[in-house]
Amino acid sequence: MWNKPRISPDPESGIPSESRPRSVRERADGKPAAIASASSGPRGGARAPLHVRQILVDPNVYPINQPQLLLARAQDSFDSNLKLNDLQARETLKNVLQTLVSWA
Repeated sequence: MWNKPRISPDPESGIPSESRPRSVRERADGKPAAIASASSGPRGGARAPLHVRQILVDPNVYPINQPQLLLARAQDSFDSNLKLNDLQARETLKNVLQTLVSWA
């Protein structure tokens, strides 16, 4: 019966349930959230926000859909003091935060 191979998500791309304590879920109920992702690769960590959105369904959190910040090649977007120097990314981040504040 269990000899058949089972397909499961890549363990490197998931967030374990023990990292989501009940107290956090209770405090988050009905609140808005912004999701941003950064990656050294060309897609800006596009898979991670999708997984986070799935997780936010359970605690009844409302992620904003647009604008979203997926920062590709993040190592090129920050200076030596870790200040975001990519002007387009800064503008997008500003818009994300303004949208989040308007929801709150």
